[in-house]
Amino acid sequence: MFLLQAAPIDVAVCRRLLQRADAGACAIFEGWVRDHHHGRGVQRLEFEAFDDMVRLEGERMVEEIEQRFRGVCVLCVHRVGTLEIGEMAVWIGATSAHRPTAFAACRETIEELKRRLPIWKKEHFADGPAEWVDCTQEQNPTGRCDDYFSRVKNLHEVGPSGLTRLAAARVLVLGAGGLGSAALEGLAGSGVGALTVVDASLVERSNLPRQTLYTEGDIGLPKAAAAAARLRLRNPHVQLAAHTREFVAQNAAALIAGHAVVLDCTDNLATRALALESCRTAGVPLVQATVFGFEGTLDTFLPGAVETGPAYWPAAGPREAGGLPVFTPAVAMLGHLQAGEAIKLLLGLPVPSAAATLLVDLLQLSLTRIARVSS
Repeated sequence: MFLLQAAPIDVAVCRRLLQRADAGACAIFEGWVRDHHHGRGVQRLEFEAFDDMVRLEGERMVEEIEQRFRGVCVLCVHRVGTLEIGEMAVWIGATSAHRPTAFAACRETIEELKRRLPIWKKEHFADGPAEWVDCTQEQNPTGRCDDYFSRVKNLHEVGPSGLTRLAAARVLVLGAGGLGSAALEGLAGSGVGALTVVDASLVERSNLPRQTLYTEGDIGLPKAAAAAARLRLRNPHVQLAAHTREFVAQNAAALIAGHAVVLDCTDNLATRALALESCRTAGVPLVQATVFGFEGTLDTFLPGAVETGPAYWPAAGPREAGGLPVFTPAVAMLGHLQAGEAIKLLLGLPVPSAAATLLVDLLQLSLTRIARVSS
């Protein structure tokens, strides 16, 4: 539920609206009017909004968050009008059966609220005229983005034009586990503008050593939603879409549509084969990686390629209790290599893994290229 109101926020009413018999946890955020901003004294604030637009987008925002985090219920209340120092401007509450989901949904609502809702804040300063905060150079999103990606832009192979190309690109990542965590971090940190994450599984404790987007507090949350939430905190300039469903033949074409590159970060042969077939049909490049033990492979398949598939996959032995053995640095390395090949594709740079399978052996610290067989 989303409420936009001029009246003071009644916390007791908000809590009653969220009470549910099946809720064991409630995470609450309160935003108050403070008396300073970057060293300048503030006397009061004014909030203005396009009411109908804000209410519509606010309801959509809450619905999307409740869909991402299963079993959660969210209430978001935002004030408009003039507020004095100490008054409450925002109240967000999220209830769930367990605290990790409640905390995650509450945090996600805070970030989405700032990013999506057309609400303007005017600060009345003690030492000068009032200013609309989001109209100052300090809050200019373009300026902040330039600072964020300055090291990327300084690459000769990227530059301002390359950064613009990356910002306009949409990339689909299948799987948000070990490979997916590293790949998503690499893509988001390099300036890719829009990322879609597809993963139907939940975060488990055994994931944490190698799946670097998650913490102990994320256990039990949908991986796709938790990954998107963490990436938004690190990079406010990337657009993220999370799909907490399996990648299957029935939805493959719809999920791939509109994306410039697909990264397959899954861990089973059936999904890898489906990703390869679906990307060929859609005419979209696919960057695929596998890991088993100390070994990993990297392949890029371009539209029109005739290879039957990777030249080599590590020989996976019988599945052991607790899952397949995995060397954590191998997962991180292969995931970042996938991100690197995808970024080079977007920039129009040479992609060596499009010509041969790259075999990485971290036990022997060796890299081997193996020619792929044409069909």
